[in-house]
Amino acid sequence: MRLVSEVGQEKKSSSQSQETVNSLTRERDMLQQKIREMEIEVDRMKHQLSASQDAWGVTKKQLDEKENK
Repeated sequence: MRLVSEVGQEKKSSSQSQETVNSLTRERDMLQQKIREMEIEVDRMKHQLSASQDAWGVTKKQLDEKENK
């Protein structure tokens, strides 16, 4: 009987461990997806910043040219 009880406890422990692994795997996958989304957002913002800096440069150059005339 003791062996049957130990086997039952091991099955329960194994099941709990598997649930923990599955939960952690889902959490990891969600975090990896979030990282990918944030990397895409950072790239988008870098391009937006670059475009804004280019526009500012053109505007400043035009203003300087007007002031020098």
